[in-house]
Amino acid sequence: MFTPSIVGLFCEDVRDEKNGQQTIVGVFPDATFVGSVPAVFPKLVLYVRTVFSPNDEVEIITMLLKNADGEEIEMNKVPVELLRGAQNEVRKTGSPVATIVSVLGFANFPIPTHGRIALLARIGKRDHTVCTLKFQGPPATSSTEPSPPV
Repeated sequence: MFTPSIVGLFCEDVRDEKNGQQTIVGVFPDATFVGSVPAVFPKLVLYVRTVFSPNDEVEIITMLLKNADGEEIEMNKVPVELLRGAQNEVRKTGSPVATIVSVLGFANFPIPTHGRIALLARIGKRDHTVCTLKFQGPPATSSTEPSPPV
């Protein structure tokens, strides 16, 4: 059974460096405050790292963005050929794991309502939650002031 480990981060940007490294900029916390909705993020990026065994029988991985209203939008497919290629490369080096990195970016990402969005990885008929981000309004303020200390 193909059981990769998939980790994702919602962030502001991922930059490719000259030395082959990537810099992840502005990782969002679990919940991000958004004043009034609808709103727009000028840029939202998903950094997704998939790690799997060089010996697994791989399957297509479909990345889906699930909106706060439950709608699923297909973002990316990681084809079997790419996964097998990564497996073949690491077998040559003796590495115990193969890795695929995906960077999915959005310009002017719409936020129609407060709520949680999620990145799902669909493998066969199984869905795995990779990461989530909650857009929430400002905290409610209390109409009463606390009592002074005695």
